[in-house]
Amino acid sequence: MISVTDCYSAFPSSDLYGCFWKRYRNMKFSAKETIQSESDGRGPVPTTTSRHQSPADVAMPGWGLTLIESHHAETFHMEMGRWPFHKVCWIPVGRGLLELTNGSVPIRRDDFLLLPSGTAHRFVDHPGEPLTLVIVCFTDGLIQKNASLSPVFGALRSSHPVGHPLRAANAYHESQIKDLFKLMLREQGGEETGYEAANQAAFTQLIVRMLRSCAREAIPTRAREQALEGAIQYMEENFYKPIALRQMADRCGVTSRRFTDLFKQRMGTTFVDYLNRKRVAYAGERIRETGNILYACYEAGFQDLGYFYRVYRRYTGHTPGDRTTPN
Repeated sequence: MISVTDCYSAFPSSDLYGCFWKRYRNMKFSAKETIQSESDGRGPVPTTTSRHQSPADVAMPGWGLTLIESHHAETFHMEMGRWPFHKVCWIPVGRGLLELTNGSVPIRRDDFLLLPSGTAHRFVDHPGEPLTLVIVCFTDGLIQKNASLSPVFGALRSSHPVGHPLRAANAYHESQIKDLFKLMLREQGGEETGYEAANQAAFTQLIVRMLRSCAREAIPTRAREQALEGAIQYMEENFYKPIALRQMADRCGVTSRRFTDLFKQRMGTTFVDYLNRKRVAYAGERIRETGNILYACYEAGFQDLGYFYRVYRRYTGHTPGDRTTPN
């Protein structure tokens, strides 16, 4: 059964029709996958979005990465166990405890967890609020085959106590991490050509983003203004991409008007002015280096040459053609 709760956790709340259609379309994938019950060795159980009463074995593909969705029933029970692969988990629904050999850790909605292979653990649901988990399962082999990812994963492991929740520094970074989980689920569910490569790339982004954006302890939630810092950082790094004010506001969990006010208070200028200044400065550098105005225009994120000329002159007092001599 496809529930409204599932829709809100996996798709934008404004697109419930799209949610139900996508979940229905992907049921063909879920129905053909089978798993074995971990607790009593019963026969194959379909991997559907129905509620689980016990955990399930993971059929790890040869390339070393797979995702599972675990929707716990009220009667869910899990024994303490160890698994021969790593897990990165997102909790979109519910709350409870993560039990480890040295104690229990409270976990709740939108926590992220890193559970290295061999870590003894089990999940215990809070009565009335059973957990739903999206779990990325991956092998040491996958990490070792990627020379650039291996040290990043090592840094993530060493920077956080085993099993302690990783919480994004702000709503903006949290939404980026959740989007990567959702992307990987869609790729695996669709099984389109190249989905393995797409999920390996998304997985690399996930590990990097978690290392950069997650804190060991809960970040105070006294105001959503904290998310603004993440949006500013994104603009600093991605000013050359199409960036809409509403997109930034949605990522921060505030209205467009509220985002506009917060941005001006923080930066002393408007969203558009800040973005244009970043783009003009970069375009000026590229013009001096290449002598190619059209190339610099598009590389800096402008889509229209005439508009670029007007904005460039407004901010610099001269035209792009005044600086077409390469260094």
